Amino acid sequence: SPIKGSLLKLSDEKLEKLAQGAFVNVMKFMEDFPDRSKKPTETVRDLCAAAVESPSLADEIYCQILKQMR
Repeated sequence: SPIKGSLLKLSDEKLEKLAQGAFVNVMKFMEDFPDRSKKPTETVRDLCAAAVESPSLADEIYCQILKQMR
């Protein structure tokens, strides 16, 4: 199920919301969250764009991917 907050301590509420959205995208890519509206490549592009926009969000996304692989 989607996370209710970031895995790492983030600096503000906006990043918290972006982290929650990123986790949904991680779940979609790993087929843990059904979504037929986007191609997997679009989901990865969205994750990469978010990571490039904010280094702290990049760390969060990395941790989220590791969490989903467990």
